[in-house]
Amino acid sequence: MDLISKETIDRAAKSFFDFSEYMKFVHNWEPRPHQIQWIKALQLLADGKLTDASGNPTRKLMILAPPGSGKTDTMIEYASWVIGRATMNDEIPQVGYVCYSDDVAMVRSLAIRDTIEFSENYQLCFPAAQPLKDKRWAGHEWFLWRKDMSKKDPTFRGAGITGGILSYRFPTMIVIDDPHDPKNVKTAHQRDEIWRIWRTTVKTRAYEDTPIVLICTRWAEDDLPGRLIRVEKDWRVIHTPALNEMEESYWPAEKKTGMGFSTKSFLTMRIEDRESFLTQYMALPPSSIGDVFRWWAYGPRPVSQEIKRAYQSWDTAYTQRSYSSYSAMVEIIELKNGRCFISDVFRAKLEFPELLKVVAERYYMAEQRYGEESVMVLVENKASGGPIVAMLQQSLPPGHIKAVDLPTNYKSRASGLPPGQRDMLSRASAISKYFETSHVLIPEEWTEWKEDYLNEMKSFPRATNDDQVSATVLALEYIYPPRGMIDYNYKVSAVYEGWNYN
Repeated sequence: MDLISKETIDRAAKSFFDFSEYMKFVHNWEPRPHQIQWIKALQLLADGKLTDASGNPTRKLMILAPPGSGKTDTMIEYASWVIGRATMNDEIPQVGYVCYSDDVAMVRSLAIRDTIEFSENYQLCFPAAQPLKDKRWAGHEWFLWRKDMSKKDPTFRGAGITGGILSYRFPTMIVIDDPHDPKNVKTAHQRDEIWRIWRTTVKTRAYEDTPIVLICTRWAEDDLPGRLIRVEKDWRVIHTPALNEMEESYWPAEKKTGMGFSTKSFLTMRIEDRESFLTQYMALPPSSIGDVFRWWAYGPRPVSQEIKRAYQSWDTAYTQRSYSSYSAMVEIIELKNGRCFISDVFRAKLEFPELLKVVAERYYMAEQRYGEESVMVLVENKASGGPIVAMLQQSLPPGHIKAVDLPTNYKSRASGLPPGQRDMLSRASAISKYFETSHVLIPEEWTEWKEDYLNEMKSFPRATNDDQVSATVLALEYIYPPRGMIDYNYKVSAVYEGWNYN
């Protein structure tokens, strides 16, 4: 037997505890920048220290990433590492690995099995992980040596999400690696079936403390990850978009290895098929009913250090001839990183004196939250907007309320609509890019106004009311003036990793 250097022994020992070191030592893989957050979260999951967006302990991790980002390789390496650690802790590992088909799951299974059997460095890290070929050593299912040979369940079972995983339990881990492909995501019925299988089959194979990892590409708003985000609030979600916040490729093309993607290739993809690019590569599938506003990014409430300024944008409905329309306020926080966060929405039918009072009250509430110098009230300079601004300028701090004139440089895009609605459609279409590129974030937690707000935004311009749309558009036109707008066709900015998405 060849002598093993002290450095090699030290690296093998460190690999037992450190997943990143294991990847380098056993698989000769230097994690790319976009994979660092995955690795940190996977490490926390293995150590029982992972938390969800609310800071509560969780055993569920979801990673949303584009095709070709190294999702499967990472999970193959992680499953190998988890199994090895279990054997060294005198446990009997039992891992379930689910993909969109049996054949694909078997390929993953073979990669993990072969690592354990043939990698010398793996055996240095986990000498207790020994094949039990007399029991079974098949492509989709295999056993490692165990003290209690009477235990019937395999070390590893790979299956398609509609395949034979029913008869086993998996206390060590369940991995769901791309549950959808173009064939099983085409219709609502197919997506419903995958959801049913998750709830009645896959999920039931876990114990209460079984770690579950879902790593996948998005295909539709109501695909499995989309429904899990909406229904099960205890997932830790990591989003890795194709383009980072600097509008560059998350994994620049590497000349030496031939791996990665150039920024140019991603921009070309977006021009050729924008909807597919936003869905699969930016993980922003379109909503099922939206016409103008179709993509939504969700995130936690920003902390004070992240806030640049807060804007309260008002669409005032009162005129001397109408007392029955809604007035709406949308409070948008401008962040120092160039994004915005919709922090509050107010909507009610108010007569002028009451409307005047509510505008002032809402301002002072925001002032307490953000500070006097950080709040600006914007009011459309139409209907009662002008009088409201004139009267409140006497009581609000100077320069903190402004009547905003509507832009006049938009061309009508819908001749069948009344003039006012034609103008609003053009304005909304112009600022919808900020929702598509994740510049505008919606609170990920429940708020009493969120559902109504999103329903109106998605239904525009078909819905009867558009007051919340109007207030939103006004604020974003002010925050992102036309000359500073991002080029719609050639620029896209992705949200930070860690935001939650539908």
